[in-house]
Amino acid sequence: MAFDLLGAVLGRKRPLDEAVDAHPALPALADRDRAFARQMVLTTLRRLGQIDVLIDHCLERPLPAKVRAVRDLLRLGVCQLLFLGTPPHAAVATTVELAQRTGHGPHKKLVNAILRRLEREGRALVEAQDAARLNTPDWLWSAWCAAYGETTCRRVAKAHLTKPPLDLTVKNDPDLWATRLDATLLVTGTLRLYARGPVSAMPGYARGAWWVQDAAAALPARLLGEVGGRRVIDLCAAPGGKMAQLLNAGARVTAVDRSPERLKRLEANLERLGLEGEIVVADAAEWRPSEPADAVLLDAPCTATGAIRRHPDVAWLKSPDDVAALAAVQARLLAAAVEMVRPGGLLVYASCSLQPEEGPGQVAALLGAGAPVAREPIRADEVGGLGELLTGDGDLLGQVERVPEQLALEPVLAALKPLLADPAVLKIGQNLKYDIKILARHGVVLAPFDDTMLLSYALDSGLGGHGMDELSQRHLGHRALPIKELIGSGKSAITFDRVDLAKAATYAAEDADITLRLWHKLRPRLAAERLSTVYHTLERPLVPVLAQMELAGLLVDRAILSRLSNSFAQSMAGLEAEIHQLAGYRFNVGSPKQLGEILFDEMALAGGKKGKTGAWGTGAGVLETLAAEGHDLPARVLDWRLLAKLKSTYTDAL
Repeated sequence: MAFDLLGAVLGRKRPLDEAVDAHPALPALADRDRAFARQMVLTTLRRLGQIDVLIDHCLERPLPAKVRAVRDLLRLGVCQLLFLGTPPHAAVATTVELAQRTGHGPHKKLVNAILRRLEREGRALVEAQDAARLNTPDWLWSAWCAAYGETTCRRVAKAHLTKPPLDLTVKNDPDLWATRLDATLLVTGTLRLYARGPVSAMPGYARGAWWVQDAAAALPARLLGEVGGRRVIDLCAAPGGKMAQLLNAGARVTAVDRSPERLKRLEANLERLGLEGEIVVADAAEWRPSEPADAVLLDAPCTATGAIRRHPDVAWLKSPDDVAALAAVQARLLAAAVEMVRPGGLLVYASCSLQPEEGPGQVAALLGAGAPVAREPIRADEVGGLGELLTGDGDLLGQVERVPEQLALEPVLAALKPLLADPAVLKIGQNLKYDIKILARHGVVLAPFDDTMLLSYALDSGLGGHGMDELSQRHLGHRALPIKELIGSGKSAITFDRVDLAKAATYAAEDADITLRLWHKLRPRLAAERLSTVYHTLERPLVPVLAQMELAGLLVDRAILSRLSNSFAQSMAGLEAEIHQLAGYRFNVGSPKQLGEILFDEMALAGGKKGKTGAWGTGAGVLETLAAEGHDLPARVLDWRLLAKLKSTYTDAL
């Protein structure tokens, strides 16, 4: 599958997502195999420039054009060997076997020889390469240098080498879902995950609690402000993330897109999310609404060069000709959008391209042509306080230059994986269950290990906390650098990848130093205090078990829970009838105020107390006391509350 997909992108110039959806083998593949094939192609495309230079280094003469597929085989083999951490024997053997199966048997020896040579020499060659430059097509490098300067251009190119996170927009309660999904809540309201399984298997997907949407892509809709009850037109709307935001905020939305197939996907997304809006299949440049809207959002079709980190195929599919052609389309759409918004309304123009012709150039041309619009600068508070993302004109430009340069994930994993899994090397850490879970998501099994938090718990379970800060103070007399000093706290907190590298290095090095010093302090005490058995046979072996349980989660039978929920509802209805009969009339059983008035004003039961608001207290303790005295009504209310709690908190929620 990976071989077919790479050929579709580089040979037939087909977007990777389209090629994946159309591949006949996709439904039959297991989730894990499908994910690995996709990841192999994505990494090959991210590192294509480097990989081709490595292949050419091993060739005495260029491969003929008619055997282009052999180069694709080599590209996938080199990717596995040097960038995915696949064991060399497996990377070579599978590539040679694939050459035979795809009709390129005569080139098996060449494939084997090149991969074996790169197994020996590849690491050193990769370290000497200018990865950012090699993996960026010449035309893009020149355009970005001209627009932003070489320093920023290089940082953009380096960012493209790293695997992107998964960003989600939630319908409500982002703090709750951040906890449930083990995600980071960004200052803009987006949830960010760095490791995950299939999206459709994640909590909340089936019930429509959230949708996948890049953090940057979620900003344009938020710039429309309070849209409740307002009429908004979403142009070029598919796949529907922005429309979902607007509908969820209470707007009356009309979505317009020329592609029926893309709109089918939009409709499916809205159905899962339980949202409804008007959908129009039309060319947005020609279509006009029956009346002007309060706001128009135009997310224009573009070269998507600002999304190369997530879609590395874009770098090898687009050209300067595409920029010129799409800029003309954008100008037509922008002029049409102006005609759709009422006087005094708001028009937001968005593009995920880094090419100036597709962003600032379009706005400047519109204003220069005398369109009846005025630029309204974006405020920092509208984008989570990230004023550094705003230009002098008040436009939002998502630049990566504010984020420190990061090492690419793939080569780091490839370098560390053998050491972390080496049974001859003891790994020492603090609260390693967390690390074990993160590493497991990337195919790394950490073993053997010692955990200073567990050592402390086994030795001093009766003492206070066992976190690193407490242990450092208790055993070393040293105050560790608090994480809050680096990332802040609350809604203003930043993610760790935005921390200055020098500060991050100091923090990480101190953590490692403290952990090792604690281990030297605590480890000898196990034998001396006869606690080795507790640690070695109980505490430590449980860590990978608990980590695996947390990774796997719990299998929930929705049908059983639904039946239980219905059963609880029926029982609650029966109890409500009894309660109403005992009270002499119908009332809201869930209202503490109404219940208190019945119990203590009308029935004049003893023991009632009023709170600061003047209402009678009807907590569980009060009702239990009354029930114990033989009063039926409070006893039935206690039964009703128990079922209501089970239904709302467990069966309905799960």
